[in-house]
Amino acid sequence: MSKKNKIIYQLTVEDIQTVATEAFGRELSNEEIKKLIDPIGESIPWYDIISDAIKWHLKLEEAEEEKEI
Repeated sequence: MSKKNKIIYQLTVEDIQTVATEAFGRELSNEEIKKLIDPIGESIPWYDIISDAIKWHLKLEEAEEEKEI
């Protein structure tokens, strides 16, 4: 796998089952998990998380957008 396509972080079915068990007292069925895949992926603010990590841990500042005259 090239470095560009290396997976940095991923959620697993086990992660979903852990939350379901701890928060709701039971495991989810395969059908229930299938219903959650898109909503979970769509609600993760990955851009903001990456941007914040760069700012906080590398101490970089965001580039200013070019201002129209």
